[in-house]
Amino acid sequence: MAAKQEPMPAMPPKPDPKLLEPPTAPKPPVVQIANAGMPNAAGMQEPQQPQQPQQPQQSSDVEGFTWQDTAYAGLGGGGGRRSFTVMSTSQANIAPGGTYISASPMNAAKKAARQLFNKAERARKVNFVLRETTRGSAKKTYKYVATKKKLAKPVQVDRAGVKYTISHEYAVKADKTA
Repeated sequence: MAAKQEPMPAMPPKPDPKLLEPPTAPKPPVVQIANAGMPNAAGMQEPQQPQQPQQPQQSSDVEGFTWQDTAYAGLGGGGGRRSFTVMSTSQANIAPGGTYISASPMNAAKKAARQLFNKAERARKVNFVLRETTRGSAKKTYKYVATKKKLAKPVQVDRAGVKYTISHEYAVKADKTA
């Protein structure tokens, strides 16, 4: 005996795509009130519009200075952060290298000089060449002379509860000779 086959149910019709979208509440119309807070002709006071909170100023905008105003704003996308490396030094025992990130070559030179004096402990004067390595820059080189001088009397400094003794003074100047 052959089993009876039941006919396949018909496919339901496709629903309307508009019905599948989530319902949205209609937005109330924006009404400008000309005399907000003032009594109208009937003597009734009209409601005031709520004030929008002001956006807090960014710390870099407080004094009106932003890195976008400088010539180096577009270099490297770091907002004025430029990178430099030491190309050569006057000390034979100091290998060139290192990356120093700063907004200006002089600030990077001060960082580099401190590191160079740490590597050559007995040195009192170091000549070095700093090269900009920021992406998109002209890779300009800068020459500096750094000197280290022992203070007559060490200075005690307290920063955030930690005491430091400063016994040397460092000076960095641009080398203007050829």
